[in-house]
Amino acid sequence: MKDALPTRLRLRVFLSSTYFDLRECREYLRLSLDRLHWLDVKRMESECSRPTGVLSGSLEMIEDCHIYVALIGKRYGTAIEDDRGCISMTEREFDYATELKLYRTVFIAQERRNEQQDSEPLRAFQKKASAAIWPDFFKNKYHLADIVKDALWHVWIRHSGRMLITTAQPWEDFARSVKPYVELRTRIAE
Repeated sequence: MKDALPTRLRLRVFLSSTYFDLRECREYLRLSLDRLHWLDVKRMESECSRPTGVLSGSLEMIEDCHIYVALIGKRYGTAIEDDRGCISMTEREFDYATELKLYRTVFIAQERRNEQQDSEPLRAFQKKASAAIWPDFFKNKYHLADIVKDALWHVWIRHSGRMLITTAQPWEDFARSVKPYVELRTRIAE
């Protein structure tokens, strides 16, 4: 009987941003992250056929993720009014990821850092996100892909795979498949 290959561990990442101003960045970032076989990137473009509403669909995807990545560009985005006020979908996603205590990262388009014509809601959201998380700034889609990949790699290294990971294998098979990595890390630590 052949030995079964171990299931690869994959981090689920939710990519959040306004769409129209960051469409090119989002697509390039998705292509870059798809090359990393330890990531599974969730985003609204790939899930637009959900029967639930757009906002509830994105919140469901966030619940299923380990890491939340926010991109803040030149637009505040589509605002939806409810009992919490009139807040953009991107800011709601940020707030929901915060409530779920997900690991969050924020990347802000560098060309908009000094713009005085930004809307008040966009400035308030940027200030809220920057107060909660130390943001990074990106120059273009290539720079964004590099710094997001670097940030996600550092999250993976820092947590050393100790995040909630679901596998299709029984626990014994999973434990046996990662045993060599655990032993290697132990020897390195000693």
